[in-house]
Amino acid sequence: MKLLHLALICTLALAASVHASPPDQTATLQTLLNPKSPSQTITLPRGVWPYNNLLHISTPGTTINGAGAVLLATNPSRSALVVLGNGVTVKNLTFATLKPTTRNTMPASVRILLRGSGATIISNTIMGGAGGGIMLLGAQSSTIIGNQVFNTLADGIHATGGSQDATISHNLVNNSGDDGIAVVSYGNEPSPTTNITITSNSVANLAWGRGITTIGGSSVTIADNTIRNITCCAGIKVAQDGYYKTHNAHHIAVTGNTISHIQTGSPPAKTGRYTHHAGIDINASNGGQVSHITISSNTIHHTRFAGIRLMGHVCQTAITNNQFTHIGYTPILLTQSQCPQNPITTIKNNLLEKTPITTPTLQKPNH
Repeated sequence: MKLLHLALICTLALAASVHASPPDQTATLQTLLNPKSPSQTITLPRGVWPYNNLLHISTPGTTINGAGAVLLATNPSRSALVVLGNGVTVKNLTFATLKPTTRNTMPASVRILLRGSGATIISNTIMGGAGGGIMLLGAQSSTIIGNQVFNTLADGIHATGGSQDATISHNLVNNSGDDGIAVVSYGNEPSPTTNITITSNSVANLAWGRGITTIGGSSVTIADNTIRNITCCAGIKVAQDGYYKTHNAHHIAVTGNTISHIQTGSPPAKTGRYTHHAGIDINASNGGQVSHITISSNTIHHTRFAGIRLMGHVCQTAITNNQFTHIGYTPILLTQSQCPQNPITTIKNNLLEKTPITTPTLQKPNH
């Protein structure tokens, strides 16, 4: 990682030495990114490419290969590379930016914005941005694999807008300004984001935000990820959010993840207080519901509060084969349950250190 940062710094320094004010390349880039015929591969020449407005890829089947090319956003609020065409591949690009000072959650401020079908985003490096790193907005059949996302002011990777059938795998997210990887289904969207697989990613060093989240949505798998050093919030959170009026969350599998150091340092500077989230936090509020949740074979190490917490209207949850070490409060907490039936359908083969856990702790939400 240090070598990557150094290489990018040297590249940008070289560009600055050649051009005190690098000429804008928006028009040139826009032409290169949209070949006249479909299914062509375009390799961007090595170097720094400053641009000050949205870039679009519209030609179906286009592959953009950026080995050695750096796209430098000089207008952080209009920095997105928007993938509109179907079957587009973007690979080996580096995305840099003039350092933004204000967070921007609008889609135009993300670095890669997917709107079409069948996109593959592979082996790109994103170095900062006013918004998120990669956003799926109503995208279909997307593959996000092997990318590195550093220092964005919003989510590292974000799927929303009724996106369907996405694989988010083997990516690295470090120091994102909000969630590392998020699936969000807002209530004003006609259908929830669904059938998303989040697997074998690494999320670390978040000062504000959760590691991996599903806030509304269905048929989401969160498996074999490594999540560590989360300052304010849960390592993994599955929820229906009353404040944002999201869809319910259901049929979510959280399996085989390694989660460590959750809220174990000082409180987040943004609020000065902890959220009391667990390593894995499952909750619903204001009449919403979370149901049909599988939490299995996770390793949870060193949390300030609970290892796993179920709060509110959470139903039909199976908790099996999880291992807990150095848990600050209790391994499995059931609090403020609103489920008319038993919220936990199965609890077995869970270990705190080497001691079996046969029942959850029942308590009001003051921990």
